[in-house]
Amino acid sequence: MSSGFKKTDQKGAPVPEINQPVPAAAAKQPGTDALEEGAEKKQPSRLKEILYPLLAAVVIIGLWFGNIVIMSVNSKVFLQNTTMNGQDISGLTPAEAAGLIVDAYEDSSVSLMENGKPVLTGDLKSYGFELDEEGLRSTMEQTLQEEKSSIASIFNSITVGNEIGSDVLWNYDENTFREKVRASSLTAARFPSENAYISYSEKEGRCVIVDEVYGNEFEDADLQAWMLESLDRIMDAPDHNYQQELPFPEQIYKKPAVTKDDADLIAETKAVNQYSGARVNYEFGEKKQVLGFDTIWSWFDLQGGEAHLNDDKVTEFVQALEDRYNTRYRERTFINHYGDEVYFSPGDNEYGYTIIEQEEIDRLKEDILSGEEVSREPVYDEENAWGNPYYLGRNGEDDLAGTYVEVNLSAQHLWFYKDGEVFLETDIVSGDISKGRSTKTGVFPLAYKESPSVLRGGNGPNGYETEVQYWMPFYEGQGLHDADWRGSFGGSIYRSNGSHGCVNLPPWAAAEIYHNISAGTAILIYW
Repeated sequence: MSSGFKKTDQKGAPVPEINQPVPAAAAKQPGTDALEEGAEKKQPSRLKEILYPLLAAVVIIGLWFGNIVIMSVNSKVFLQNTTMNGQDISGLTPAEAAGLIVDAYEDSSVSLMENGKPVLTGDLKSYGFELDEEGLRSTMEQTLQEEKSSIASIFNSITVGNEIGSDVLWNYDENTFREKVRASSLTAARFPSENAYISYSEKEGRCVIVDEVYGNEFEDADLQAWMLESLDRIMDAPDHNYQQELPFPEQIYKKPAVTKDDADLIAETKAVNQYSGARVNYEFGEKKQVLGFDTIWSWFDLQGGEAHLNDDKVTEFVQALEDRYNTRYRERTFINHYGDEVYFSPGDNEYGYTIIEQEEIDRLKEDILSGEEVSREPVYDEENAWGNPYYLGRNGEDDLAGTYVEVNLSAQHLWFYKDGEVFLETDIVSGDISKGRSTKTGVFPLAYKESPSVLRGGNGPNGYETEVQYWMPFYEGQGLHDADWRGSFGGSIYRSNGSHGCVNLPPWAAAEIYHNISAGTAILIYW
């Protein structure tokens, strides 16, 4: 309870009592209200300074962008900063932008390069690809509409720019393409690949492997498939670069099927070379025919790493020998003493050489498989019933070799040639033609010779038995012999007083011939 007494300070101001509430107004310091009022007035002013310019900028930008949108929507050209496949088309109409691709197409050139040189060149049209210009322009129109209708595209055009693609439409003529892209159209000549193979080396005297050859031939279909794929990539490329050089696809070349490293080829070479020493020197008198390994090796069948002698090849060779060197029972043309040609049919030619085919084949196979060199004559049919040969000697294909007896029945004369020279000549008497005993014409080997000898023939009253000193038979009881009962020879004696078929000789001539002739010597008798 208050007493009404109020304390004052030294200046006489009342002093509040302890525990009495202090009025709010009394608690403020002097000048506090003025500071608070100033702060309240400054805050709204700063906010306005920030917001007003910002709002103004937004309005301006909005108006500007809106104007751009309006202009872009109404534009008939591509927006600024617009590129197509890296090429600036800003401000170009769709037709103008399409024209860039058309120009590139019309200036196109695609070359196929082989070994650094063009072997096939042409524009895209020549390859069967024709640009759809109308479709291209339509595509460009559509692209422009898409760009104008997109707020994002419009915004990008004034910031980062727009990159657009262009779908190019093509018309493809397959026949034109296939006619263009084929081997016959290339300027470089084609040559085939060749397999490695075995061949005889004259230098080494044996067989060696010849390396394979890599050619440049190919299947048209393979080149066409590769070329079509390459052209598709060129036309689909975004840069529309239609001037290209394409390296030839060497992987389509036809490769050799057999190379020098082929295991079978190596084994076959080794197998056939086992016989590389084989050599047969055929002797035909002084002349020889050599069968060497350069020929023999080709008679082997080489397969599966092995070498087998082909019987047919051996037979063919022997038959060729027969054709060339057989002389018996073959046509014969003889140049007589007077230089005239005398013809003998095969049936009249009993003299000469005959190779026994199968025996020669067997002997030759044995010689080859021995792998060694041999020198010999062919296997001949050489002995008659008396054990004498059907021939005397030969010099290559000449089986007379300058030694023979020539009997000219028309001239009734005989010549005995030795080593190409007339050793003896004489008149004769041949078979009596009036009695049908003509001497047999032909070519005969001297069957044998005998001294003395008794000649017997005929039957009954026509039979005879005559002793001669020199008997040299050549055909079925006919032969050369001495006739000492005759006083003359030659002329026309044979017409009425001839022999029984033999060739009668003066004794001196018969003796000379007998002592200088050998069994197998050719006796040539003709008219």
